[in-house]
Formats: sequence, C-alpha cells, structure tokens
Amino acid sequence: MDNKSIGIKISKYLEKKCIPLEQLAYMLKMNPRTLKNKLEGNGKIYISDAIKIKEELKMSLEEFEEIFFNIK
Repeated sequence: MDNKSIGIKISKYLEKKCIPLEQLAYMLKMNPRTLKNKLEGNGKIYISDAIKIKEELKMSLEEFEEIFFNIK
C-alpha cells in the first residue's frame, strides 16, 4: 500500500477519534509539517512510524492492520 493511501486512512482515523494532527505530531515527537507531508504521500512512513502511531493512539491490532496493511 502506498503512503498516500495510508495517510488518508490515518487522517480519517484521527478525525473519527477527534484527535488533531498537531497532537499526533507532538505524541510522535515530530514536526506537524513533517507528519502532514508524510500523510499526504510526500514523505515515507516507516514501519517505526507505524508502530509509534499504533502505540500512541492505542490502536487495536485490527485497526492497525486495516490502516497499514489493508487487511480485512
């Protein structure tokens, strides 16, 4: 799955949970612009980023797989 598709799913997840992008960036110790670029497909989302996002947002394994691996 490409980064842009993952970014769209993460953005929808954040919206659903009422979590601002800036808050996630803070949780990840990342500049909000850097995170926004990654979610727009203009940067790489590394597996380490995915794991941090899962941990910080307390995603279930099912949610994590659906967003990052398109399993469902």
